[in-house]
Amino acid sequence: MRSTCSTYTLRYLAVILMLFVINATRTDAEQGNWWVLYPPSEWGVALVVHAVLTVTGGLSSWDEHEVKSSYSGSRSIGPPRSD
Repeated sequence: MRSTCSTYTLRYLAVILMLFVINATRTDAEQGNWWVLYPPSEWGVALVVHAVLTVTGGLSSWDEHEVKSSYSGSRSIGPPRSD
């Protein structure tokens, strides 16, 4: 889990750096139009939530049981099958 968190962090930093370069070279950044500040603030919140869930263990054991049982095939979606 921690490796995925560091992977997401590296991707985040790479994309933000790329957006910063684009903003600094291609737009009117010298006039104070730094739109590059918006994506890191929005995406950064999601990254922090992901990091907290990764470090703290995320879902409780009851939630994990519910998620596993919902995907294990114990419940079917759709009309019943006639065998």
